[in-house]
Amino acid sequence: MSAPRSMEQAVKEETILEKTGRPWPEWLGVLDTFDVAEHGHTAAAKHLRDAHGVGAWWSQTLTVRYEQERGLRDIGQMKDGYEFSVSRTIDATPEAAFAALTTADGWNGWFTSDADVDARVDGRYKTADGDAGTFLALDAPRRVRMTWEHAKHPSGSVVEFGIAPKDDGRVVVRVTHSKLPDAASRDDLRGGWKWAMGSLRSYLETGTGSAQKSGAGAPIS
Repeated sequence: MSAPRSMEQAVKEETILEKTGRPWPEWLGVLDTFDVAEHGHTAAAKHLRDAHGVGAWWSQTLTVRYEQERGLRDIGQMKDGYEFSVSRTIDATPEAAFAALTTADGWNGWFTSDADVDARVDGRYKTADGDAGTFLALDAPRRVRMTWEHAKHPSGSVVEFGIAPKDDGRVVVRVTHSKLPDAASRDDLRGGWKWAMGSLRSYLETGTGSAQKSGAGAPIS
């Protein structure tokens, strides 16, 4: 299995130039001169903000990408743990995708069986496969954010779904699993989420997800 790319590495170099006013190789030089290894992530991001006028999000993004390219940080490693993302382009509306992510019927169609889903902020969910958690944010029909718990994994990780419409009428659904404790958890869970996102696409496009076909839930645990 190839290592997942972080969101910082996925940012195109032309976008860095457009948003920050400098090409990526120049930012590498700036951070080399600052000596990130010696001064640390927080000081480096602050240096970009204070000395170079870089906004808060971009100062973090540039610093993390620098640390990854210079071997100071593992792929997918953020300051609060590891993360990865999996996305699928699906022939569905944002409303249909959001419903599949926030209703018991939807979850039973693509993800699990016997789901109990209380889709409201601070509401809980649980599945027959042992997954459970609390909804942190629901912005219909664009975003679902929730904690994720399972007995086989350390607690404290977060799952977020983003739903973005395309000009051709389809949507891109992206799941990001963050705040994972180590690279092994990242690699283990990524395979399960790839299966689950394929199942979501099948469910929304055909009415039948992989969970229904196999009679088992997503192999995420």
